[in-house]
Amino acid sequence: MKFQKFSLVCITLLLLSSAFVWAGGEQEAAQGSAGDQELVFWHTFTQPVRIDFMKKAAAEFEKENNCKVKIEVVPWGKVDEKWITAQGANSLPDVMVGTPNNALAAWLAGASNPCDQVFEEMGGNDFFMPGVVDKFSKYDGQLVSLPFYAHTRLFLYRKDIFKEVGVTPPTNWKEFVDVTAALNNPPERYGFIQLWGPQDRGATLMLYTMLRSNGTSFFDQSGEPQFLKPEFIETVDFLIDLYKAGSPQGELSLSSHEATWPLFESGKTAIALDTLFAAGIFKTDRPELWEQGAFGVFAPPKNENSDREKGYFSDSPSLINTKGANDELAAKFMKFLYQTDRYVEFLLTIPAGQFPLTTDAAKSDAFWNHPLLSELQDGVEITLDGIEGAGTPFGMRYGLNNYASVVGTGMIEKMMANIILKGMDTKKAAALAQEELVQALEEIKKRM
Repeated sequence: MKFQKFSLVCITLLLLSSAFVWAGGEQEAAQGSAGDQELVFWHTFTQPVRIDFMKKAAAEFEKENNCKVKIEVVPWGKVDEKWITAQGANSLPDVMVGTPNNALAAWLAGASNPCDQVFEEMGGNDFFMPGVVDKFSKYDGQLVSLPFYAHTRLFLYRKDIFKEVGVTPPTNWKEFVDVTAALNNPPERYGFIQLWGPQDRGATLMLYTMLRSNGTSFFDQSGEPQFLKPEFIETVDFLIDLYKAGSPQGELSLSSHEATWPLFESGKTAIALDTLFAAGIFKTDRPELWEQGAFGVFAPPKNENSDREKGYFSDSPSLINTKGANDELAAKFMKFLYQTDRYVEFLLTIPAGQFPLTTDAAKSDAFWNHPLLSELQDGVEITLDGIEGAGTPFGMRYGLNNYASVVGTGMIEKMMANIILKGMDTKKAAALAQEELVQALEEIKKRM
């Protein structure tokens, strides 16, 4: 079957009915000028350092434009729920931060404006790094958002544990399983705990990353599901082997969102899937281990039987011009946040976690001279290779599409559970998952 455009509002409602639960939000209002106009800005940055930056930026914007800025912090898992509710109440913000999936959902639901004019006013293709706008923000010839920064998923590893065991980072799938097994020493330590709990998308994100390293994805270029293709089955079998080699057997309740960091930081797992956001946290939380050189990264290994893509999953939190009450201020505010000095300052609120997407910022000595980036050369190279090269948002190997999010509603986690807990054959489990996917998409299309 070929998928046609359908409402992302419906997809989002399906997402919200899944067991993927996140924490609640916070609300903050910037204080400043008492102008009559008000800009409403929702962002997803829950860390105090980024909250404080946005408060300061809002105060500067208020002063320059004789207006008020009302900020609300909306955690990532609540973005779709929040804007859908606001659209129904005719109370959308003027600017919102979200993923490419969030941006496309809002666009197809008629909740956002195109960003093409702002893009041209800032300098168009000369303003952004080559390819990033097309990859992260363009749908059907229009810009549904503007990419704000980017990162790439890679594998973290505990260098101290690797050294103790006498292994090195894997470069192919066989080595990955062998190294994971060698690191495994239950119950004190596990090689690579797979966090495939049904309340999260840990299995989905891991599978997407490794599908890319085997030359395939969830969908082909025309939107056809690929769950029954040999490369898909082969990748699922590889993940099952990895699970058996380095996870607590029978454990499928752990949330990727909640468990990744404490398990890795404590050394309970020697390998984890994450981004370089983790580096600064590790350095702060475990300074003694950082000084010992215990933090390492490696790129997603390829399938050793083929010369295929590296398994890069890159993503870009984006600025979305939602249909609030003040389009003129919204355009000014988006351009304001991209002003180079301010933009670089924001990126460095979490150094190594946020990489620049504008041409000027990508050349900025102020950015690249940060000491943490100098300490993470391997991770920086892997991250840039994903952002500038083969890396794409989850499920969007061939560009933004309006069906990738449906895969993230628990069907992959259910597929893995069927294989591990019920002993189901991989092909049968994949067939059931594909059938569930197709039915979900057909049901959504009926509601159009």
